[in-house]
Amino acid sequence: MKRPSFLKSIYARTLFRVAFAILIIFIILATVYFALFISARRGQETTYLRRNAEEIAILVSRGMNRTRTAIERAEIPSYISLTGRSTDSLVWLINANGELIYNTGIPATTYTKLQEAIDDRQFYRLPFAAQNRSQIVYSQIARNSELGKLLPRDNSWMIASAPLTSLTGAYAGEIILLRALSADSRIEFFQDNLVPISFLIAFFLALIVILLLSREITKPISLLADTAERVYRGDLSARVPIPSSGVSDNPEDNLLSSDSEEFQDDDLILLIRTFNTLIEKFETQEKERMDFMSSISHDLRSPITSIRGFVEGMLDGTVPTDQTEHYLKIVQQESIRLQQLVNELFEMSTVLRKDNLLMSIFDMNELIADVIDSHEPQLHEKNITLQVALASDDESLVIGNDEAIQRVVVNMLGNAIRFCPLNGKIRISSRITDSKLYQFVIEDNGSGLSDNDLEHVFDRFYKADKARNSEGSGLGLFIARNIIKAHGQMIEAGNSTMGGALFSFTLATP
Repeated sequence: MKRPSFLKSIYARTLFRVAFAILIIFIILATVYFALFISARRGQETTYLRRNAEEIAILVSRGMNRTRTAIERAEIPSYISLTGRSTDSLVWLINANGELIYNTGIPATTYTKLQEAIDDRQFYRLPFAAQNRSQIVYSQIARNSELGKLLPRDNSWMIASAPLTSLTGAYAGEIILLRALSADSRIEFFQDNLVPISFLIAFFLALIVILLLSREITKPISLLADTAERVYRGDLSARVPIPSSGVSDNPEDNLLSSDSEEFQDDDLILLIRTFNTLIEKFETQEKERMDFMSSISHDLRSPITSIRGFVEGMLDGTVPTDQTEHYLKIVQQESIRLQQLVNELFEMSTVLRKDNLLMSIFDMNELIADVIDSHEPQLHEKNITLQVALASDDESLVIGNDEAIQRVVVNMLGNAIRFCPLNGKIRISSRITDSKLYQFVIEDNGSGLSDNDLEHVFDRFYKADKARNSEGSGLGLFIARNIIKAHGQMIEAGNSTMGGALFSFTLATP
């Protein structure tokens, strides 16, 4: 079934569902309370009519003759008329012969149902079945009674009957009060329908409140949806405006500073801030991806171009035969450089995918010695002096993944060699900290790190030396940081007292 267009908005759906739920609840409550109200009111009315019928019956009995066939006292009609006005009802006086000898009104259709009086008297007679021969005081709805059959059907009637006092115990007549239950005026209409009208007013007031509250809640959600749509279409600069206490239709009116404390505990504001932070991270990652594509394309293009050029030169005879070996060595170096770059890319993807590392206890002194041995040619090539001051053998055991930690040490030493000048110095040291952690430190006397470098040196694809972007991919320290982070430890960068850069990380000890 196709959803109506006006319900496609989350605001409209929320309002419709809440309003519908409240309407159902109000209808149920109104029905119950209205039934209780009508029942209570009918009870009060029947009691009121019965009491008035009983009182007027006593008064009228005193003003009639002994046989209860005629009125003797002149004030009796006044009593009857007063009772009719005070109870808003028709009052009939029935004598011992069943004749309606006095009344304050008879409905037009009732005349045809009354019987003619005996002996040609000028009175109508109440049918025998409708007479209160049981001589009890009663008050009830007239619908299913014999007396009710005499009354018009276009209205509901309430009747009350009280017998006149009898000296002999026989039927001496009665006082009948007839009250139409239908409202004849606006005031009576509102009195009769007070409960449903009150619930209807309450429903519309609740609807207005819901309208305001739901708008305050759903407007930011709509903004979230709109921003998500913009992000989906590629606009990573989109942000969700943070609403103030009142949501304006203009998003620029709803922007608050990030340090605003008014809505810090508001779940919706927290969701918006988190969503904006997520978009910001996506935007940063996209920028990093573009920088990476630019950087990696250059890093890949340079060795590939060199290799292709030298190979084509040797194949077409441009390169002399006696220089083939020299150019093959260049091709070999470029191939090694290309392989290192691909390996770093593979390492990065491996680190980002790997949630858990297999931990074991191993000797850091042995690992550092192996790394130094593998870098002897590079150290010798730049005539770098290497100073090593490691913790004692009984303090060199650590907990971690030895292959991953070796990758970190290799990256750090490789960076130090790359940025260390000819005839420079590199110092490697380790110690046990006061918190019983193993700390590895490597320093050089190179150009050091600027404040901007210190802020971004562990970022993916970041290169401290922009002028030398042909060397390295900017992934080494990023990989190192993620490995140490996976070990639950810290890695830091700074400047050394030797004048160059300083890098350190910690590992847990057994």
